Amino acid sequence: MPTILIVDDDQLIREFLRIVLEENGYQVAEADSGKAAILYLEQVEPSLIILDMCLGDMNGLDILPYVHLRCQSAKILAISGRPFDGYKMCETAKVLGAHDALMKPFDVATLVQRVAALLAQP
Repeated sequence: MPTILIVDDDQLIREFLRIVLEENGYQVAEADSGKAAILYLEQVEPSLIILDMCLGDMNGLDILPYVHLRCQSAKILAISGRPFDGYKMCETAKVLGAHDALMKPFDVATLVQRVAALLAQP
């Protein structure tokens, strides 16, 4: 069963994502900050990382190089809810190696489809 790490400082977003993903058969871990994500990734390599671009302690772009060094096979889905700079950060994340990006709010069907597509990639 694929493990998905959700990295988001918003507890409600993490809970929403966890519920949706678990209902679709995925094992889910959560990190509420960039530092917590890095600590988790030192121990476990998830199949997919859902990475918020705007965290309280750092931004997702700061975490991407670490993810690429430590978790070479993990897929990365960048997410953001900021109306202006969030889109730019998601696009930059894709240039820096994120496999896909979604702007909040997104619907459940889109999330599930994107996650399944990323996990189906070799």
